Amino acid sequence: MTQLAGYLISSPYLEKDEPFGTTDLTTLLLEASLPPTALAPVRTLLAVPLHHQELIRGVLFALRSPLIAYPAHTQQMAMLYGGQISAALVNAHLYQAVCRELFERMRAEKALRTREERFSALIRSVSDIIAVLSVDGDIDYVSPAAEAMWGCAAATLQGRSVLDHVHAEDRTIMQGLLVQAGMRPGLTLNGVVRLRQGKGGWRYFEVVLVNLLDDPAISGMVATYHDVTERKVYESELTKLAFHDPLTGLANRACFMNRLRRALTRADAQGLSVAVFFFDLDNFKQINDTLGHACGDQVLRLVADRVQGSLRREDTAARLGGDEFTVLVEGVSTLEQVLPLAERVLHSLQTPFSHGGHELLVGGSMGVALSVPNVDSAEDLVRKADLAMYRAKNSGKGKYTVFAG
Repeated sequence: MTQLAGYLISSPYLEKDEPFGTTDLTTLLLEASLPPTALAPVRTLLAVPLHHQELIRGVLFALRSPLIAYPAHTQQMAMLYGGQISAALVNAHLYQAVCRELFERMRAEKALRTREERFSALIRSVSDIIAVLSVDGDIDYVSPAAEAMWGCAAATLQGRSVLDHVHAEDRTIMQGLLVQAGMRPGLTLNGVVRLRQGKGGWRYFEVVLVNLLDDPAISGMVATYHDVTERKVYESELTKLAFHDPLTGLANRACFMNRLRRALTRADAQGLSVAVFFFDLDNFKQINDTLGHACGDQVLRLVADRVQGSLRREDTAARLGGDEFTVLVEGVSTLEQVLPLAERVLHSLQTPFSHGGHELLVGGSMGVALSVPNVDSAEDLVRKADLAMYRAKNSGKGKYTVFAG
């Protein structure tokens, strides 16, 4: 891999801001003066440049056996990770330099002023926040970057607990890092926590914590905080795209089936059931055909809002596609518990929708299925609710039918 990386760095295949992928490994290996079987059984390769100061310094490889090219979103994620690795490598070098300067300042009193000036200049050039903490999290030292990143002057932070700046939901993470690192000198740990920025904002930081309590030059826990907010936001957006319907904002089929499987596992363990409502809209095709798909999309969004407003916080509504919707109700012991909820959802659809001066009557037909503990799978339950819905539609629409076997 080292020889292949060296070849790619010197070749026109790899550019600083673009990944390189190929399913023709034989040609690439021959060009790199490597045997065609050097990476067997790998058949697909993705190479991501690791760069510093406009130069490619290394390569991050992703390899797999299937002869299938990596899709665009995987390449984008790989570039994101490559950028983070490049930044981490740069910061590691800077961190080592800072530690050396700290050590030298303690050892050489004669050159104290000169070395302090050099240390300060180096610290100011690092965008990450570097802090020296006690085992309890009290700040003994923090770099000037804290003022820009946290909105607090470094002098005002000394002596205070770093936990005061950590989001309440993430304090146990930071406390856990301090406790674990404090048990072993030289141990390095990392995690992600939210830290206050200014008076009201919060940003995500990756923290790397090193126990240097036994190092006389430092005598503390060295924490490096790197802002990863953009990465976390990007990951959150990818997760939302993967598990939510982009039109209505409801859960999509994959998300619904995952939640249904987990709900069935919990219900089976407790001897309870879960209910699934499966419904579609009775007059949606007519709206699409006469008023157009833009109007149809708006109706679907309004339907999603009404359904969501009819449910409890713990219930899950999903759009499976087209005008088909499902609802998951957990912790059910009798059918009578869920029928009022089914009626409420259908009633919410009977009120006309207003769009562009038109009063649109939509309505819906629904099937209701209740799981048999330790018998029904997620797929079984959805299929039963679907069959019940068609029975409801055939009996006159605007109604619900309970699956009865």
